[in-house]
Amino acid sequence: AVKHLGRELSYERLTAASDRVAGDLLSLHNKTGAIVGVYLEAGIEYVAAVLGILRAGGIFFPLNIKFPDHRLNEALRLTEPDLIITNEALEPNLRARFATNGDFIKTPLIYVIRDAVFSPAQNDVSAPPAGVRNVTPAAGTGLNDPDGDACYLIATSGSTGEPKVILGSHYGLCHFIQWEIKEFGLNEDTCGSFLSHPTFDVSLRDIFAPLCCGGTLAIPDETTKQDPVALYRWFEDGRISLTHIVPTLFRLLTQAIQSHKANAKALPALEWVLTAGEPLYGHDVFQWNQAVGEHAKLVNIYGPSETTLAKIFNRIQPSQLTAQQIVPLGKPIDGARVMVIDGNRLCHVGEEGQICIETKYRSKGYYRNPDLTRSVFVPNPADPESPEPVYLTGDIGKWLEDGTLQFLGRKDAQIK
Repeated sequence: AVKHLGRELSYERLTAASDRVAGDLLSLHNKTGAIVGVYLEAGIEYVAAVLGILRAGGIFFPLNIKFPDHRLNEALRLTEPDLIITNEALEPNLRARFATNGDFIKTPLIYVIRDAVFSPAQNDVSAPPAGVRNVTPAAGTGLNDPDGDACYLIATSGSTGEPKVILGSHYGLCHFIQWEIKEFGLNEDTCGSFLSHPTFDVSLRDIFAPLCCGGTLAIPDETTKQDPVALYRWFEDGRISLTHIVPTLFRLLTQAIQSHKANAKALPALEWVLTAGEPLYGHDVFQWNQAVGEHAKLVNIYGPSETTLAKIFNRIQPSQLTAQQIVPLGKPIDGARVMVIDGNRLCHVGEEGQICIETKYRSKGYYRNPDLTRSVFVPNPADPESPEPVYLTGDIGKWLEDGTLQFLGRKDAQIK
């Protein structure tokens, strides 16, 4: 199921470990919907912790262990977690933060995930009762309807730099992961990379896509993530077949392959490269195909955290691109409707306007901030009778003649 730093864990062992974590959490705080901060680095412990929290019916909130005190405290103040989960190596650091910083919120319960959780001798543990009540709410339920249980919190900051916390649901996350598995034919032979930082919602794609199709989740060490040449070799040695990657790192990986590939066909196991988060250009695609070939298929995906991971995708066709062109965002995935709106008017092909997304698989909005939620999830300005709100992305785009969406920039000049 998971491999990291030479250590491997089977699905049986991972299930047993996450069940033990769930049982421990329920014994400490037996409350469905408990918010659990995760003070761990990416690794096998992190995966077991997240699965354990979900198994107990909790809501996981990734915390950045490298945040300075004031930023960590701001994240805790906004969410007020019931518990924080950490490991034996990080526990002293976490407790010292609370002990020495008077500005910190009241110390929550701290649960330490220990090596015994992964002991094969305890595989006979009884699974705790599932805490999730309902993953698939009825159509037309509201943003904060309890029928669609929440499962994660992700902190993000907008153009003002003020942190915002997005509340995601099982319903939305399940929809996207199952879409990705079906769309790209992922299966038990899939080996997916966990490159993104746990505090970014991209990590949810990294973790759940391979695990929900019976594949393998491979996690590089932090040093490898920072060294494109080492990362290329890690991809090669680990036979990575699926990766989600931002264009900046994609370019660095391409350069590393061009300079250090040992044979004519680099990364022969790699099948899918999904880029997101920044504009990708035609010349990036051309450079990649020269370095790797076209067996590793490129896909551009787009979608704000507020609408759950991604709602637009483009299977990139290099023959349709020019070098300086921004690769189009593509077309909506199943379960999403995308509009380009100027005021209250739908834009025609070629007209610039704000990109808006309508989907029942959206997030539940901003945690404890209904006013902000209502300001971006609004009645459809072009169809006031629609039962679903639309999300105002703040991104500017236009429809192309072939029905794909082109990204043009930000409405507020925020760096994207």
